[in-house]
Amino acid sequence: MKALKRDEENNLLLVFSKEILLSSIHPSFYRVLLLPHLKDSDYIRNGEISKNRTMALQVPPSHPAYTKQSPKRFKQLYKDLRKHHFEDYVKQLIVRDVVQLELDRIFYISFSKRSTGILYYLFFELTGPSSNVFLLDKEMKIVSQYKKTKKNRTGEIYSFNSISIDKIETHSSEKVLQDISNAKSPILALQKKFKKLPLWLKETLNSASEQEANKYFSKITKNVKPYILFKNKLPLFISPIKITGDAKTKTSFSSAVFELYRSEIEKEKKEKIRREIVKYIKAKERVFEKLKTDLNTAKSSQKFKKMGELILVNLQSIKKGEKTINIKDPYEKGRLIKIDMDPSKSPIKNAEEYFKKHRKAKRSRNIVETRIKDVSEEIEKMNELREGIDNLSQIELTELEKKFLPQKIAKRKLKKEEKRFRTFLTSGKKTILVGRNRHENERLTFDFSKPRDLFFHVREAPGSHTILVNDGKLSKNDIIEAAKSAAFFSRAKHSTIVPVSYTERRYVRRSKRLGPGKVILTKEKTIFVKPGIPNHKK
Repeated sequence: MKALKRDEENNLLLVFSKEILLSSIHPSFYRVLLLPHLKDSDYIRNGEISKNRTMALQVPPSHPAYTKQSPKRFKQLYKDLRKHHFEDYVKQLIVRDVVQLELDRIFYISFSKRSTGILYYLFFELTGPSSNVFLLDKEMKIVSQYKKTKKNRTGEIYSFNSISIDKIETHSSEKVLQDISNAKSPILALQKKFKKLPLWLKETLNSASEQEANKYFSKITKNVKPYILFKNKLPLFISPIKITGDAKTKTSFSSAVFELYRSEIEKEKKEKIRREIVKYIKAKERVFEKLKTDLNTAKSSQKFKKMGELILVNLQSIKKGEKTINIKDPYEKGRLIKIDMDPSKSPIKNAEEYFKKHRKAKRSRNIVETRIKDVSEEIEKMNELREGIDNLSQIELTELEKKFLPQKIAKRKLKKEEKRFRTFLTSGKKTILVGRNRHENERLTFDFSKPRDLFFHVREAPGSHTILVNDGKLSKNDIIEAAKSAAFFSRAKHSTIVPVSYTERRYVRRSKRLGPGKVILTKEKTIFVKPGIPNHKK
């Protein structure tokens, strides 16, 4: 064992001298796969080994990063893998055995030194959403587990479904199949063996007699071949025997698994895009409703003009300070028009305000009507796209994926951004980060900093976003030095005393109206400081 790593999606990679064992505990695509070592000239394509060194590396997709990558690119991905703490126990040990527990999706790898007995076991449970990997000591006690569970099992004797390992028969899968085939009733033996039958087996036994079932299992133990059953041109499941329906044989089970899971990945991707399209449509529908309200307001432009004119005509009878006035409608006898007034303004100023509303409503009406038409067409287009997503070409699907499923920025990439920010240390060795421009301010505050970090900004003056990294042990002096830095990197840097507001990052939100770098603070405190920067630069 050379190393034990994990990737961004928590796939586990066991690195040996000549191979890499990839274990995925993804709830839908759990599997174990043996990859060729990077030093070898062999690479996998569509689940098959190829001797072409320049060929793209292909792996059944548990992580998109391992699919359609050149050997050079894959080497870079391998460098980006992180060490897993299991490595501290099994590195440099020798693999003594790999054992599958009967026909269950459970197997273990035992490790030892050259001259000693078994020291550790790695147990792999590939059981759907509850998939996990356990590290056991020589007494079968759980040392650690890969995925956290509600109950911490560390220190327990390992068991599966409350059955300890010493009570589980460890016959080979071939012998178990032979025993089922030799049973008086293979169908009853299968039903007893499996709580839930695999799809291919369920399909087979639904129409098979005992004699036919015996015949099927005889084929499996002697001459097994992989078949994929298709439904509506999509792979449904893999079978070790030929069954009725649209079934195609494959050259190996690896290639069959690759084709099945590639289809599953595609299906999951389409479903994610469909969900994002539905969210997009709902957002546009909300915009559409708001635009309709705006249009109704815009249609009131003549009403605003009329109110302004009525105020001017009746100036002599209107007194300043009135909140509402009732004026006779000159066009309809006996009808009074109620007009709301701003009591702090004169009647003439109130009339001007109504004329302003008239001009604004008149200008906006054409714009709003055009937007209503555009948004309505976009909603219709998105609904058509949602319904027809299964019929899109690969190129069209890739374009949708770029639009609706943008890749998230990895945390390790954000850490590299720290070098781009101005970085200082307080006298108490706490880190202060300062943005250089509005875009860097945006990244520093909303991508890099953590919710409990302290955010600083000068009051009533433009300035850089300043973050004091909160390790839970900040002193008052640290806060003062961070406030001084915020004042120094602002337009108020030449002032003697500058008010600086600060609050936890979680109480800072973006201002959509003012654009990138502009924020709104809540629960803030204000401190008065003299601008300056710490002497310690990180």
